[in-house]
Amino acid sequence: MDLRLVVVALCVALAASACSGSDKKPSTLPPLTSTPTASAAPSVPPFPPTKQGAAAFTREFFRAENHATQTGDVTRLRALSEESCVSCNKLIDYFVRTWRNGSIRGEPSVVRDAATALISASSATVTVDFAAGAYDELDASGKTTYHSDARNYLYTFVLDRVGPGWRVRELRRNS
Repeated sequence: MDLRLVVVALCVALAASACSGSDKKPSTLPPLTSTPTASAAPSVPPFPPTKQGAAAFTREFFRAENHATQTGDVTRLRALSEESCVSCNKLIDYFVRTWRNGSIRGEPSVVRDAATALISASSATVTVDFAAGAYDELDASGKTTYHSDARNYLYTFVLDRVGPGWRVRELRRNS
């Protein structure tokens, strides 16, 4: 399968999980630009060293990916990934490259389940089932250069315990 399809599907899926049902008043979004803007270093909330904490962390990773999908800003995604995570780096590079040359427009994706299979004091393995929405890659003029239909995916996240939280060491698509 095309790596671009997998990367974008994961990105769009993460964006969808960013929605929440808070009672806060809606805020105005900044105008969209074709180039990502730098943001302050994000503070990553602590996640407990439990199965639930590891699963919650993967949902946070999806929120960061959704943000990168919508804005091109990969700051938070980098903060949640180990430098040695090859798949994470490919995902980050995809966003940087795509937003440098255009943008991404797509339907949100939804995390259907995040189940922690293995956990120790220093690592966890979480399987995430998500529905990736359809998306388009656009060039700088707004012309669609690539389209992907909605799809379902199952990914495994291998996490390392870092301080009060987790970081992704490995990200792989399950067959």
